[in-house]
Order: sequence, then structure tokens, then C-alpha cells
Amino acid sequence: MKIMVCGDSFGINRDNKLSWINWLSRMLKCTVDTYCQGGCSNYMTYLQYKNNNPEKYDIAIILITASHRIPIVKNNPHLCFMIDSNDLPKSKLLSIPNNYSQALDSYMDYYFDREVNLFVSQQSIQNIINRKPLRQKLFILNSGANENLHLDYKDSIYLPGSLYLILLEELHKSGFSSIPEYNKKYPDEKDKINHLSPQNNYNLANFLKNVILDENANRDLSKHNWTFN
Repeated sequence: MKIMVCGDSFGINRDNKLSWINWLSRMLKCTVDTYCQGGCSNYMTYLQYKNNNPEKYDIAIILITASHRIPIVKNNPHLCFMIDSNDLPKSKLLSIPNNYSQALDSYMDYYFDREVNLFVSQQSIQNIINRKPLRQKLFILNSGANENLHLDYKDSIYLPGSLYLILLEELHKSGFSSIPEYNKKYPDEKDKINHLSPQNNYNLANFLKNVILDENANRDLSKHNWTFN
């Protein structure tokens, strides 16, 4: 069995033995290759899938990231993230290098269209579903909250829930009111892997293992629960 994972930063940290990627590999005794990239858009997730020989994988796990991230082919996180906090001045959304600032402001003022961006985000994930090799099992779950995406999952398996919301629950239990508040105190994400605690990395891997091994998962997910701490 070979598994590929595509998506954003919730699926990186391949070298950390406590990441859910490595837990899943050990639990299933198989190869799990991750092509995830921090800060990427759903269009970049589509390219991760398309450009890495999906036909050689028995299983693909796709993490749907925030639909408003801008589809930048070179995946510069500064660019993908620039409207994640759109209540701030455009050039100050992140520590954007000076040579980007004017171009970003011009793009947001004259070219950016939310409906087009949403369409590209939705079609990117739909294209993965549409081009899935016949024998491949395709599992889709949200890393972000994506209630505005409307997809035809066909014979792929959609797993309800959101890794982002699990992260928020973790932070609230620890007394933090927001992600920026946590990041200000712990800029290196102390005690987290892929934005989640080590325990929840294990829990996620165990959940995915159980779903993958269930031959009826495409018809009934009721016995599989998200169990997170």
C-alpha cells in the first residue's frame, strides 16, 4: 500500500516521528509520501496531486485549505495569505518584503475578485476528484473551514470536520483566545506538530487508519468518530 498526502501545513513535518504522517505510516506499515506545503492555496494542492504521479498511489489524502487563499503557483506564503486578515492594510497583513508591497496593493485594488478566487479554489479540488485513478481510494478532509465550497465527491470519501477548528479548541483549552495570541507567545509553535498537539497527531492518524481499513467507509462513516483531546 502507498499513500500520498496533498495540502497545506497541517500535512507537513514529514521528518518528525510524532507527526500524524509518520504515525499513519507506522500504523499501516506502509509508505506515506507527503507533498504538502505551508501557506498554499487549493490550486497548489491540485498541482501537488497532478504533478506527483497519483496513479502510483493506492490512497490519496487531500487536505482542503482555506478557500480564500490566492492561487499562487510558486506558493509564496506571503502572497497566498495576503487576505487572511483583510481588515488590515494590505501591505501590512504579514511581514511582506518591500519589493512585494506595491504589487500586492495594486493586485488587491484592481484585479482581485473573490468570486473568481472561490471558483478557482473549488475547481482545483474538483479536478482532483475528477482525475482520480479508478483503483485509488481518495479521502478528503478540511484543514480549514470550507462551508462555502460545493463539491461533487463522486466515489471519493469526504471526512467531516476541520483540523483548524481542532487547533482552535486546543488553544482555547490552554487559555488562548486566538491563533495570533498563541503565536505571539510561541512563535515557533511550542509543543505542536502540524499545528496540533502530539496527542492529536496520534488521534488523527488513528482515525485515518480506521477509515482506510474500513471497506464500507464510502457508504457509512457513522462508527468512525473524530476523537481529539
